[in-house]
Amino acid sequence: MTSATGKSGTYYFSSSNGDDNRSLKDAQNPETPWKTIQKLNSLLNIIRPGDSILFKNGDQFHGTILLIKSGTVKSPIYFGSFGIGDNPKLTGLRNVTKWKSIGQNLFEAQIPELDSSLNTVLFNDKIHPLGRYPNLNEYDGGYLTINAYKDGHIESSNFKPSQNFTGGEIVIRKNNWIIDRHKIRATKTNSIDYIDYDKEIAPMIGYGFFIQNHPSTLDKHGEWYFDRNSKKLLIYHSGNPTDDNIKVSTLSEVLILQNTANYIIFENINIEGSNKNLITLNGTSNITFNNCNLAYIGQNAINTVSTKNIEFSNSSIKYSLNGGLFLGYNDSGIKIKNSSFENIFNFAGMGKNGEMQSQVIYMSEKTSNVLIIENEFINSGYNAINFSGDNITIKNNLIDTFCFVKDDGAGIYTYTGPLKTPFVNREIIGNIIINGIGAVSGTKPYGVTDLPYVEGIYLDTFVTEVDIENNTIANIKGKGIFLNNANEIKIFNNIIINTGYSIYLRSDDLEDYSKNIVMKKNQFIATSESQIHYYIRTNFKELSKLGEFDENALFKPLSNPKTIFLEINKNRDQINLLTWNTTFGLDKKSALTQTDNSHSSNLKSPILFEYNPSITPKSISLLGTFIDIMGNKFSEKIEIQPYSSIVLLKEKNN
Repeated sequence: MTSATGKSGTYYFSSSNGDDNRSLKDAQNPETPWKTIQKLNSLLNIIRPGDSILFKNGDQFHGTILLIKSGTVKSPIYFGSFGIGDNPKLTGLRNVTKWKSIGQNLFEAQIPELDSSLNTVLFNDKIHPLGRYPNLNEYDGGYLTINAYKDGHIESSNFKPSQNFTGGEIVIRKNNWIIDRHKIRATKTNSIDYIDYDKEIAPMIGYGFFIQNHPSTLDKHGEWYFDRNSKKLLIYHSGNPTDDNIKVSTLSEVLILQNTANYIIFENINIEGSNKNLITLNGTSNITFNNCNLAYIGQNAINTVSTKNIEFSNSSIKYSLNGGLFLGYNDSGIKIKNSSFENIFNFAGMGKNGEMQSQVIYMSEKTSNVLIIENEFINSGYNAINFSGDNITIKNNLIDTFCFVKDDGAGIYTYTGPLKTPFVNREIIGNIIINGIGAVSGTKPYGVTDLPYVEGIYLDTFVTEVDIENNTIANIKGKGIFLNNANEIKIFNNIIINTGYSIYLRSDDLEDYSKNIVMKKNQFIATSESQIHYYIRTNFKELSKLGEFDENALFKPLSNPKTIFLEINKNRDQINLLTWNTTFGLDKKSALTQTDNSHSSNLKSPILFEYNPSITPKSISLLGTFIDIMGNKFSEKIEIQPYSSIVLLKEKNN
């Protein structure tokens, strides 16, 4: 847009006191702003480099912005805020207030402006999933079991509904990492037929399914169903819905940047309320989001393709039904810093179909030059970070609680696959990864004694050239670090505590067995006798060729010193550290410490574990004298450095 002087200008918008009939000159005064997103879109074709679009703090603006204009290096286009108060909101949400009772705790409301599918429904700012049958507290965590399958026909002995679910959706746990949705063609006792079965992978016998997106599923407070034909929202409410603040998204997307939309800054703005991707970046470059909060998202928060030089800093993504940042084909120059990601993919059946979905940050194999630093990831239903490509640094992040909706995943995951693409310069440094939960409902374990398939760090299938240094991995029900036929891996100075296996190394490809694994100066702390430090599964006996294992400190309570499990050509054995280093020449300078912890019965836990997920040192007061597993003593207090942790035992004589 051109100001009266011909120079770039600043234009103000306020939904509370704006007027779209005002002139171009008026809109350059914060006292006489324009009002709507529709007015903004009508003028975006003449936007100029250096222009600023400012939204009034505390106001909400409903609509989708489609931006195709570009700024320059020295004169970016700026979207920001003015005035006093909370960040302005660019929103797709509308309040639903006109409810009609139709009996049995069911209420309906018309949503006339919604012309697409509905994914995002809020009760008092809390996102709610569709109604489902069976409920989460029934059967196997809400899943019925598949007994037989052929060409879109499922048989299940425990599917005995009292109603017909034709036209609804079947949600199928097809394996540990894929949950797909299909429209139901027909149902009857013990069987379901669904469409588009040939477009996705087939289900597995013994896995689970449930029904959703049908009015007959509604029997719990907050469950909902939307009829696209009548444009009616149906909810189950234990009281009166007018007593709650109920909102729905009426927009597919809120912000779209395409092709020539380059050098754009978004700052101090909240963006919320989509049924599909909240923000789409397609073929753009040099896009910055700073102090922007993204929330209530039907699919991905930011979906990119062929996008260069993106910065997402001091911002947040919360309540996304599928994913956070989906970095697509040929993206590069991505910086994600000092941001928070919370409650991403928390509901089965609300994410997208297929592999690669439902992850907080996903990178395609063509992604490159990515820095993810000083962020926090809380409550991730699947992988927090799935990285690929060259020149990737994942440093100083907190990842807490993950893989509880889907699993066979990790806090930090990467996959190369049978093509064995040679990626380079990848680092996982100084991260704190805690509370890997696992999602066993609706699955069938490969082995009856298997632990949940959740890992702290997972290098899956022929991964090479990754450095794993100075990380803390704790409270993982599966594996601390899983190396699945990996090569050229460095594992240094990590602390791994309270995991089913500290290290699980699988090498069963005879043409490319694992090698050049260097694992030194790590602390592996088992907190129960059943936990194992190393599980080595190979098809070759010359384990000394794996690489160099040394100077590691191992701790295990109680009396069993056999802390290494071997599975060589399917022959199993459990050995101690001495047998390990004398037989295979590995860990010769490593040591195992054991204690019965009887002297620590006055502690809430016999092991003191503390971590510091911040950029400043953290001081911990000590009641008495403590000792670490290398024999170093500490008393009075200890300082934990940024993005690090300590593990201490109380000294016996104290």
